[in-house]
Amino acid sequence: MRRAYGGPAGLPCSSPVPATDPPPNAPADLPPPLRVLLRIALPTIAALASRTVMSFADFLMVSRLGVDEQAAIVPATVVVFAVVSFGMGGMTAVSTLASQAFGRGDRADAGAWAWQGVWASLAFALAALAFWPFAGPLFAAAGHTPEVEALETGYVQIALLGVFPTVVAMAVSNFFTAVQRPAVTFWATVVANALNIGGNWVLIYGNLGAPALGMDGAAWATTAAAFLQAAILAGWMLRPRMRAAFATWPAPGPSRPRLRRMVKLGVPAGLQSGLEFLVFGFFIVGLVSGLGTVPAAASNIAFKFSEIAFMPCIGIGIAVTAVVGESLGAGDRGRARRAAAVAMRIAAAWVGFCGLLAFTAGPWIVGGVAADAEVAALGIVLLWIGVSFQWSDAVQFIYLGALRGAGDNRFPAVFTAFSATIVLLGGGWLATVLFDAYAVHMAWVALSAYVAAQAVAFWWRWRRGAWERIEA
Repeated sequence: MRRAYGGPAGLPCSSPVPATDPPPNAPADLPPPLRVLLRIALPTIAALASRTVMSFADFLMVSRLGVDEQAAIVPATVVVFAVVSFGMGGMTAVSTLASQAFGRGDRADAGAWAWQGVWASLAFALAALAFWPFAGPLFAAAGHTPEVEALETGYVQIALLGVFPTVVAMAVSNFFTAVQRPAVTFWATVVANALNIGGNWVLIYGNLGAPALGMDGAAWATTAAAFLQAAILAGWMLRPRMRAAFATWPAPGPSRPRLRRMVKLGVPAGLQSGLEFLVFGFFIVGLVSGLGTVPAAASNIAFKFSEIAFMPCIGIGIAVTAVVGESLGAGDRGRARRAAAVAMRIAAAWVGFCGLLAFTAGPWIVGGVAADAEVAALGIVLLWIGVSFQWSDAVQFIYLGALRGAGDNRFPAVFTAFSATIVLLGGGWLATVLFDAYAVHMAWVALSAYVAAQAVAFWWRWRRGAWERIEA
């Protein structure tokens, strides 16, 4: 994005540039932020909840196979998501650019950004396949038992085949969010998740005459579901009504200027998302899982239940990206600020409810899925530690979404690299060395500190107003 300069010697202005008049094609009166946030956030949260249910179903169905599978499933899925998240994070550029075009009233331009996301997804998927031969050595280097390592490696290599449809689905989903049609993503996710759960039942356990593939069956079912979701979203984008409204067909080919702009916005966002999940993957695979099967299984359970609290916050953050982008496209910076504030209040109410639920019903929840009493006892403690930093999680997701809507992606990427390396990895490793008897507990405390650092930094960046000097 281009920046406005007005200080001496070409230095950036020290105060925000006044809001410009709305472009002539922009809507005259944009609806209140709360109404648009809810219209976008509720289906988006429902879609993420559906994904969480799918992920949790994978976890529960695989966990029935034994302790090794319960210890292997989360590290394997975290590694896959760490790879995919580089592409998924990069596709947030589609949301930023399409929402700003939508705010300007240029619908054909919004549709063109969706197709550039598809072409970029193909390039990313081809690059991601290069990780295939490194899956086994990665888990071996983490010190996992041979049985767990074999399960993890097989899952990851199969799941890499689903990178392309997963990233394409994210690109098209971000387009629908940007043009305020998130219900399409919700229904595509629900249908795909139904296939995934049914596929799990057939392929994990060998029902309906299929071979019993165990964890590999879960990977094949997830890959098939990703292809179905991408097909549904692409088919909806090509419906006659969408073609007429957003010029989504004939498909524009790769555009060098547009892809260059996507790269400028998407690479920092992709690096931020990818690095965060890559480091978190190392935290789970290399740090926590290396402490033994019981700490690994207990951490997996605590993390899965923590998803219930932070996944809706991610959905609200996605909605904030769209509303901020639309507001800036229409030249209304005040509405962008109000959108972030309203979203933060919604997220705070949700994490407060989840915290109360975890502290009152945590023992019953964890005890119902733990493989044995030792895993259950540790899982409860880790769940309570995890819930304690959900407020910070809410803050970081909301303000990260707001910054992305404004195209302010470099700062989050740089700060994530710093805090992930120093606070999470460095602090986590040091804590496990210094407090050997409570190594897994202190590792989760380091994770809490990392999330808190992210929250403060992104909130400060938004409040400081550097994003207001970025032209939509």
